[in-house]
Amino acid sequence: MTDTSKRYPSHGYDLAKANFKIDGADLVIGGMKVRAIVEKTGTPAYIYDAGLMRRTYRALAFALDGFAHIHYSVKAN
Repeated sequence: MTDTSKRYPSHGYDLAKANFKIDGADLVIGGMKVRAIVEKTGTPAYIYDAGLMRRTYRALAFALDGFAHIHYSVKAN
């Protein structure tokens, strides 16, 4: 069995730290503190970092090049 714990963070803090900036007690997504976003919009809030989504898509597209196509959809309830 392969140990994936170093490649795939299992803890939320580690995952956030790997992909977003942490400023003191604040998580920063897309250059904005989540606290500030929530104060303006209220909760629940769905916050996406378009830059992170693009980088992740490009990495996946590169890995699948010549093998498969990517089809993506979002379902909102």
